[in-house]
Amino acid sequence: MRKISGYPSCMACGKANPRGFQLDLFADGGKVTTTFRLPAWANGFPGAAHGGALCTLLDEVMAWAAIDATCRYHVTGEMNVRFLAPAVPGEEVTAVGEIAEDRRRFLLCRGEVRGPGGALLAKAEGKFFPVSAEQQTAMEERWRHDAAALGHPGEGPPA
Repeated sequence: MRKISGYPSCMACGKANPRGFQLDLFADGGKVTTTFRLPAWANGFPGAAHGGALCTLLDEVMAWAAIDATCRYHVTGEMNVRFLAPAVPGEEVTAVGEIAEDRRRFLLCRGEVRGPGGALLAKAEGKFFPVSAEQQTAMEERWRHDAAALGHPGEGPPA
């Protein structure tokens, strides 16, 4: 497994974002995985994590699967999520994303979130569109600038 260095101020993977999830992402065999203990503040209804927290996990692992496989940024164009069982704040969940199909204009990605014991809690499918060459360059420059400004000068965009 290879650790992915996320964008420092990202609300999902950014280590410099004190209000974010600060996910550790790992790439292996075309899949991107993260394990995350759902915080109490991610509560939706009593005893159940908010669906938006699970959507964030799914979006992140699917997007990074696309980015890691292509070395090009992709943005989420569409994401459909199916919730199968409640996730419980305080419990650890694992999210996995991968490319399901290359449809030329976009990548179709799939993801899932599993709870303790491997129970499937949510699954998703999404369309991820590559950014233009100009957007890629601008995003890489912004990444380097923000990383240096936030005290993470060695971190940079994926190569």
